[in-house]
Amino acid sequence: MVFDKHPILALTSKGALANFLLRTGAGWVVDPKDAAGVLGAVRERYRQWKAGERGPVADPEIVASFDRRKLPGRLAELFDRLNVAPRNRPARNRPARNRPARNRPGGGSNGK
Repeated sequence: MVFDKHPILALTSKGALANFLLRTGAGWVVDPKDAAGVLGAVRERYRQWKAGERGPVADPEIVASFDRRKLPGRLAELFDRLNVAPRNRPARNRPARNRPARNRPGGGSNGK
């Protein structure tokens, strides 16, 4: 996995990616508009490299929870939980809508 080898310098705004990287400790998160922040992160990593330091390493437990072999099981558990939720609403039978066919360019022929 990518998190096992090298620290990450993510140039990204606040959001899911930034939160994930901060949570795992996999590297640096810097806003792409923050030139001084980018320079500072690059300098810090260079300093670590020169000193023989490994740099940030992702938390293996958090990263392992996103393993592609484990995610289907987690999704199945979620569906199981949703499936056993009580259903208080009666089923509604809706009549089918009669929609007119859309006019498509070429009218379904060979375009002539």
